[in-house]
Amino acid sequence: MTHISKYRVVVVEDEPKIRRNIIQKIEASDSDFIVAGNAANGVDALAMVKSLKPDVLFTDIRMPQMDGLELIRLLKLEFPEMHIVILSGFSDFEYAKQAMKMGVRDYLLKPLKLDALLESLEGIKASLEQRAQFVVRNMIASDNIGQASGKEISTFHDHEHFIVFLICIGHLGTHLTAAKQTEQFSLLWAKLPLAEMFASIIHEHEKWWLIDEKLPNQKFLVLSAKQRTPEEIQLMAEQIRRMLIPYAEPYYINLCSTFSNIAKTDIWEEAQTLRIRLDQELVMGQSAVFHGKLFVKKPSQPLLFDTSMQNKWMASIQTGNKTYLKEQLLGLFNKWESLHYPQRQLEKALSQLLQIAHQQTLTLSEAELYHYEYNVFAKLTVSPHFHSIIEDIWHIIEGMLFKDEKLTDSTPELINQIAEYIRNNFAESIHLEEISQKFHFHPTYLTKVFKKHIGETPLKYLIKLRIDEAIRLITTQPQLDIRTIGEIVGYPDQHYFSRIFKNLTGQSPSEYKETSY
Repeated sequence: MTHISKYRVVVVEDEPKIRRNIIQKIEASDSDFIVAGNAANGVDALAMVKSLKPDVLFTDIRMPQMDGLELIRLLKLEFPEMHIVILSGFSDFEYAKQAMKMGVRDYLLKPLKLDALLESLEGIKASLEQRAQFVVRNMIASDNIGQASGKEISTFHDHEHFIVFLICIGHLGTHLTAAKQTEQFSLLWAKLPLAEMFASIIHEHEKWWLIDEKLPNQKFLVLSAKQRTPEEIQLMAEQIRRMLIPYAEPYYINLCSTFSNIAKTDIWEEAQTLRIRLDQELVMGQSAVFHGKLFVKKPSQPLLFDTSMQNKWMASIQTGNKTYLKEQLLGLFNKWESLHYPQRQLEKALSQLLQIAHQQTLTLSEAELYHYEYNVFAKLTVSPHFHSIIEDIWHIIEGMLFKDEKLTDSTPELINQIAEYIRNNFAESIHLEEISQKFHFHPTYLTKVFKKHIGETPLKYLIKLRIDEAIRLITTQPQLDIRTIGEIVGYPDQHYFSRIFKNLTGQSPSEYKETSY
């Protein structure tokens, strides 16, 4: 998605009347092309191209001093990505064939016909825009070394400046989110009328690109723009945030932007800075704008889950009083929310909390603990605010800590239905809470009854199904990489997939694959 700026053209033709006619037709055919220079021979054209660095060259073949074929040969050495169009008569067809072998895009006959010119310009414009999109994506991609090649950077003119925004709909996610969440955010992005939104804040002929980020709820907006002051950029960022909010509900919008215009060679480094800033600053349930290099030191806050709080939490667990423990937990969460802790700090504290609950009872396997942690973090991404998942976290901890409730009879047929449901859907993003609601059980009670009849908890049963299928795919489908296998079996986050796989098999997926062949 972009707003196109004018593409620069150089016309080379030794006959002045024909040259003027070509220039007039190009500029009248498509307003996105402007003739930046013209020349009567190959020598002058070569110097002009080196100075102007146009996007497109229209050239005759037969010219004095240096013909079109020699001009094309020299330009292709220095500007291999430049679009070149040959203009010639029927008698020059053999020369034109040689030019096409050098990588010339089009061959148009003189006198130049308008419909043929329009078709050529439309194809050139589509190709230029596709290449620009590819180059911008490479310049911000995290798996890129951060230095686009000289050939790629030459897509943009030296005088161009850029503003980069990192937009996040909702909260920070794990490395990869579940397929249904990816689809959900893809649909949300697709419905945004971005061109209409940006028309009021982006000047005419400025270019913009919306570039995918690793997480489906985040995208980079890269703007090739006129120089703007930091205050103007801050205002633009706030305008974008406000315009997106109505379309993103119930999610919040957080946006991080460059502090000033930057050069094209600084895009990768700035993108990294924006990623770090957003990751450090985003607070759940809030909508905000941050600037990459405009750090404001915040007043110090108490540690999120310090030793004193950990001791108090362990003492609460040891009382065995479920009501008291839930009150303590809710009080702790409400305190965290009132202090507006960043999401990443909350995740670390929740991980510590789950670890402490696990250590007090040792009723879960490490794989089950990893799975619970992964599900909690996934909920943080799509929840409207932290408070909305408190009950989910409580159910997890309740199931970990309390196993002494009296069991009532339950038919084996119903438990077998639950087991079959898990077998048929294990690759989907299913959770204990969803299964409980579907079959009308409390999560804690379901775990106990399921284990009584099947011999293991629903979560352990789910994990085993996934890892068994992963092992089958590793041994029978060697062409699949580990990331793809993790996604197929229900673990789109490769980090968690590897942790759980190694916990059950003693080897990482990669190690297992190496020893299987």
